[in-house]
Amino acid sequence: MGRLVDARIVRLAKACLLDNCGGGRAGGPGSGPADSWYVVLFRVSSSLFTSRSINSHSVHNPGVLPDAVWNYLDIANITVIFENTFAAFISAPTFNALKSFSAATTLPKSAFSIMLHSLGNIPNELVEWTATEMKTMATWNFATSTSAAGEYWHSFSAMLDTFITSYAAG
Repeated sequence: MGRLVDARIVRLAKACLLDNCGGGRAGGPGSGPADSWYVVLFRVSSSLFTSRSINSHSVHNPGVLPDAVWNYLDIANITVIFENTFAAFISAPTFNALKSFSAATTLPKSAFSIMLHSLGNIPNELVEWTATEMKTMATWNFATSTSAAGEYWHSFSAMLDTFITSYAAG
């Protein structure tokens, strides 16, 4: 059944793209009913919600904070609002933007995810602080010390136990 759903979603996205649902132009909410990536994403997400085989749950992973006005947060159950290195996460502009976004949005934290990689060999206290801070910003989070491109999410690093324990306690 999973393959059938996957094939149906791919066909839907291709049909929408070929039928002027984007036409290679950048668009978004308010730019016309059949003139944007937003329509493609909305149609694919709607297809997911009507499929019984995937439990009506979808995740959108742009990996960056959405624009305050022009966003896509209504389309998926969970949106990855940050996917990058630990160094990028703790830079003041990024960290403050994530903190502000989480506090200012009307959506629950359960609508957001943060994914950090390349934590390196940091002390347990810093792993604990990271877990606590991530939890104040989003509900669905993951962190790894893995820094090999393409392998970030394919293995569990030594710091995972500390991260999970701290996350559960926070």
